[in-house]
Amino acid sequence: MGSISSKMEAPLVSVVMPAYNMEGYIAESIESVLASDYQNIELVVVDDGSQDATHSIAQKYQAKDSRVKALTKANGGQGCARNFGVQHCSGKYLLLVDSDDLIGRSYISQAVEVMERDSSVEVVTCRGEFFDGRTGSWRLKPYTPATLAKRNVFTISSLMRRESYLRVGGFDDSMHNYCEDWAFWIALLKDGGNVVTLPTVEFYYRVRSGSSRFVGRKYKGELISTLNRKFPDFFERELGGRLHSQRSLSPLLNRLHRLFCPLTVAAADRFSHLEYYLRALPRIAGSAPRCTATWQGVDVQIIRTTNPRSAAQQFGDRVVGYCTERRFWVFSRSWIAYLP
Repeated sequence: MGSISSKMEAPLVSVVMPAYNMEGYIAESIESVLASDYQNIELVVVDDGSQDATHSIAQKYQAKDSRVKALTKANGGQGCARNFGVQHCSGKYLLLVDSDDLIGRSYISQAVEVMERDSSVEVVTCRGEFFDGRTGSWRLKPYTPATLAKRNVFTISSLMRRESYLRVGGFDDSMHNYCEDWAFWIALLKDGGNVVTLPTVEFYYRVRSGSSRFVGRKYKGELISTLNRKFPDFFERELGGRLHSQRSLSPLLNRLHRLFCPLTVAAADRFSHLEYYLRALPRIAGSAPRCTATWQGVDVQIIRTTNPRSAAQQFGDRVVGYCTERRFWVFSRSWIAYLP
């Protein structure tokens, strides 16, 4: 286990496993976690209102291994179950494992060693393989912020710091089983942090007809709309505008849009870090005459205005900034953001 030489020195890793009607698979998933060569773990199994023997199976493991906690709650979806599990664990590090997937024996020990060695690392992930209904390598694109803006590039079973999970508020449980993991990774990494990918296969994704990776495809339109609403600054920075349904074409489509609808943006000096929010004002505010928003913890008021410079003088040092968009170089519309 490298520099982590004993259980006394090894930080606690919390493994959270949401489960819904998984009586045929969950035992194998639990066994893969308990077989880890990293012993200082707690496995929190969250039964999400199953109607089969899922919870009783988890209870049997709890009875024979003190590292296992078997919890149950009303059905609310995977994101909600993961958040519930994290509330009931206490490890320094956190690993999410779905109740039909498997992890490699050395995954946790390798990942913890990387995290302990470098505090700038936010996520440790690994190579993955499909099994059961499909075989072969799961070929995910290498992580960069620009790549993450166009697609999810992480398996759900990637090690992170528990404090980071709590900082971003965990999973958005309103995104009921349609790629809420992609939104989570954006929230976790959009403001920085390094990612390390282990060179070995340590994650095994079971492919079933009901697997969320495939069920989620039918929610594509809702997903794109939700991501644009949640992360306007991130997509403005990485894609030059919004995320489109043709995701890989988003940068090109946004450049073309800006040729016909150029922006003028000005940010107050102390709010220069909010520039990409200001650039996204046409999408954030739209045609509404007035709205409110919270940008990186700053509450702002946004109003449409015909003369942003005059409005800026009116609000004085409460001004965050303004944006003017010209449409086809003829018509224009402007917004100003200020502190309430």
